[in-house]
Amino acid sequence: MKKLLMLLSLLLINCQESPESFQGTGMDMGQGQGIIGGTTASFQSDLSQMVVSVRTYYNTRIEVINGQKVEMNDVFQCTGIPLSRQLILTAAHCLKTPDGYLRTVEFKTKAGEHLAYAEDTFVVPEQYKAGNQDYDFGILKLKKQLSEDIIITPLMDHSIGDLRSVLAAGYGRTNGVWSDIKGDGGNTLRSVQLTVSAFAKNENRFRVQQSQGKGFCQGDSGGPAFARIQGRTYVVGIASKTTRSSESATVDTERCTDEGIYISVQKQFGMIVELAKSLATDVP
Repeated sequence: MKKLLMLLSLLLINCQESPESFQGTGMDMGQGQGIIGGTTASFQSDLSQMVVSVRTYYNTRIEVINGQKVEMNDVFQCTGIPLSRQLILTAAHCLKTPDGYLRTVEFKTKAGEHLAYAEDTFVVPEQYKAGNQDYDFGILKLKKQLSEDIIITPLMDHSIGDLRSVLAAGYGRTNGVWSDIKGDGGNTLRSVQLTVSAFAKNENRFRVQQSQGKGFCQGDSGGPAFARIQGRTYVVGIASKTTRSSESATVDTERCTDEGIYISVQKQFGMIVELAKSLATDVP
């Protein structure tokens, strides 16, 4: 019970102030290559300990490359937010279960060591299973606890009244053109500051502007939208999907430059806590 209470105390906050910009903080992000129009996070930064890579490996096979047999697999890339050292919040659509899959949570420690942790189980809302995209979030539980390097960022509850900008972070593509191999994110964490284009505290989702060459993309799903309030950092959104002006698209179409849609954490806070409780198997 003590472990659960500690988890919930980390999740629960109650603030009425408007979020501040990240400018002038230790997490200031400039322009450059990454996410889309962002920067690569150093493994020695706090940010790299606040966001994890969620990777689903599947379709394992043997291929012959240069005369050598090599075991290969496909990877479904997503991003996650540690709620504790064993529970990871991500997008529900990231928790696919293809035949013979293996899902891991990965990140680099501040010493530069790449660590991978296997999934034990996961849970998503019943509303999402019924097709409601407003509930595009879920929690996976790891077989073992993450290293002590990991940083747990508190979630914002329903009381936030305004949101003007967020810091997006994720392990996804650097562009939305599927045919561009160079656009693959390479399992590297990047971040960028985004302007919020539509937000209401009673709505299940909010939108960010992505038409200025900045935004999140494929592989960033499940990643956090961070906001600063009174000098502290909170998770206010979970990356769900991007939109584009035209419905028709090919492999050469840029797909991530219209709007990005986040699940509102403060609106879904109660459901997130409920899911976390369902995975806290040590609670009587």
